[in-house]
Amino acid sequence: MGLQSTLSLYISGMGKTPQQILTKSWNGKDFSSFFDNTSDLCQMLMKHTMNHHSYPVIHHFHNSQPKLSVTPAIVLLDEAYQLLGNALQQGVAVDEVKMSMLQTALDAYLEVVREGFLKNASPNGKAPAPELGELEEKGIPLKGKEAVRHYFEQGLGERRKLLTTLLEMDGWSWREVYQPE
Repeated sequence: MGLQSTLSLYISGMGKTPQQILTKSWNGKDFSSFFDNTSDLCQMLMKHTMNHHSYPVIHHFHNSQPKLSVTPAIVLLDEAYQLLGNALQQGVAVDEVKMSMLQTALDAYLEVVREGFLKNASPNGKAPAPELGELEEKGIPLKGKEAVRHYFEQGLGERRKLLTTLLEMDGWSWREVYQPE
């Protein structure tokens, strides 16, 4: 099994949606089990990014199963990362070092893809604001819905436009991220 499929399965094993990644790793006070996986994830993602850089043709290898396809998996991870970084109330502990590692790995990947393939991202679809109900039910302390929605729509506007284009180029949509089978 190639690195892309391994990375995809690893991410989808953590949760099928960004919300599920958070609810599964929430232990009532923090997300330590999510951060236990971060180093491995960053390593795989960095390796995937380097491969992409060295062999741009790998961008054109597709897997027709969403859970084995690397693009929806990386978008899934990016959304989970954004929720961890921007939807939680002040005072909820996140591992700052590992958040920073994740940000570096995700940004590096997006930069390579943007330079190589998506200079002028103009997607057809629009990224949905993440639903927060599932996180609330689990008792995860969140900022207000409006603040979160605003951040995802405005603050992350350009980034999510790029992610939308990336999904579409690969034959996917946000459905694979937020409403998987």
